[in-house]
Amino acid sequence: MAIIIFVLFACLVMIIAALLIAPPIILWRGSRQAWRCGRLYLTTLATVLGVPDPATAAQPRLLRHHAEGGREPAYEQYLYTQAWLDLRRALAEVVSAGRAQVSDDWSRTVQDWVSGPWTFSRLWHHLMGLILLAAIGLGTGLAAVFIAIIVVVQAVLVAVLAALGVAAARGLRIVDSALLLLRGIRMHCPSCSRRVSYPSYRCPACDAWHHDIRPGRYGVLRRWCSCGEQSMPTLLLLGSHEMRAYCPHPGCGVQLADSSGTAAEFTLPILGAAGAGKTRLMTALVMALEECPGTAVTPADDTTARRLDELRPAVAGNEPTPPTPSGPSRAYSVYVAPPAGVRRLIHLFDTGGGSPSFADLDARRFLGVADTFLFVIDPLSGGGRAAKDILDLVAQQAQGLGKNLRTSRLAVAVTRTDGRGGAGGEGWEGGEGGRGLPDPQAGSTDIERWLNDSGLDHLTRAMRMLFGDVRYFRTAAVVTGARVDSSVLRLARWLLPGTGEDA
Repeated sequence: MAIIIFVLFACLVMIIAALLIAPPIILWRGSRQAWRCGRLYLTTLATVLGVPDPATAAQPRLLRHHAEGGREPAYEQYLYTQAWLDLRRALAEVVSAGRAQVSDDWSRTVQDWVSGPWTFSRLWHHLMGLILLAAIGLGTGLAAVFIAIIVVVQAVLVAVLAALGVAAARGLRIVDSALLLLRGIRMHCPSCSRRVSYPSYRCPACDAWHHDIRPGRYGVLRRWCSCGEQSMPTLLLLGSHEMRAYCPHPGCGVQLADSSGTAAEFTLPILGAAGAGKTRLMTALVMALEECPGTAVTPADDTTARRLDELRPAVAGNEPTPPTPSGPSRAYSVYVAPPAGVRRLIHLFDTGGGSPSFADLDARRFLGVADTFLFVIDPLSGGGRAAKDILDLVAQQAQGLGKNLRTSRLAVAVTRTDGRGGAGGEGWEGGEGGRGLPDPQAGSTDIERWLNDSGLDHLTRAMRMLFGDVRYFRTAAVVTGARVDSSVLRLARWLLPGTGEDA
């Protein structure tokens, strides 16, 4: 009986002793377990982020070389998607590794301290095993709370930064659009004449299409093409105008003017009957602007540069100009920067041949863009009826596009005045009235009266009825003494106020 009482007393003493030392052991071992789990999460997160070895970082999601499904061929901005994927991946790997680690610790503790018969000689050993298991449980719980707090803080931080990124992207878009509006810049395609809210671009390295390069999910200030070799600015004000821009509209995609979005645009359709001298006058206008002191005139694209190179020798040599290429009309675009004034991008639509081709919407849409028109009349050709038909067709097509011509200006250029009697045209007789052409310095009223007396009163009346402001000019698109006739510059100064001054 005494032995039983001793054994019970000894067991009670060991239990009390175990209870007394259990708290510090549990706290110590539990803290150690919590630290191990916390360290596991931090190291796993660093590995997922590529720290210190970038090779361990997760690959960006949906990396494509070509745009598809509404996505761009570019790396997504980290905070939009990849940050959440990294957070989920790190948490999943920690849960998996932590579960395996806790399971191993638990199994090893049970095997070493708890398993086996519960005898008096092993009672203390078993009690210590239970204390260690409690420490593992406490440490794992503390680690779970710590990791949960860290994950929540990370998620909130990523959400806040992503929101700031979205706000910054939208803010930059608004600022860029506001600057374009304040500077009066409205971009248009030189081929289809549709409004371009923002150009498309091709990657200079791989030629992949980037249809919406503006700040957003693929970058705020710059974006990386999915080829991984080219970084591109996201806004005109950040330098995207230095890349080649293209029309973003489906079915078009032609190259826009170089440095699109850096200058206000001015569209000038050049209309008239076949052989009236539209192409010659267009070239002479450009050459006259080039002769203005301090004025810089630069072709805005390769197509314009090639066409002007073909036309200049003919105009300079007072020879016939090469015919306008067949097909739908398109703009020849030049930048004009006067010494004092605003740099502008001038789109000159040369409607070659007889009647301009309006077979499709792209070919006539430029009529709805222009606020100033140039109508060319050759009195020698006897094409009054053809000129009237073209004017009626232009008015019909423009009004069909919703254009109110009463708010537009019309310059009427009477050409070929150098054809008889020299460049000045003195003594030249024409028209049914037989009256000589007015003096080269004659005003608009005198030229209009002469056209009326020459049997073109039906044409001038129609012009006055259609357009709010009509001005008549006598022009000679010839070169005398290495300079374009001054009449062309006078016409240019009315068409483009502030563009040039007399030499």
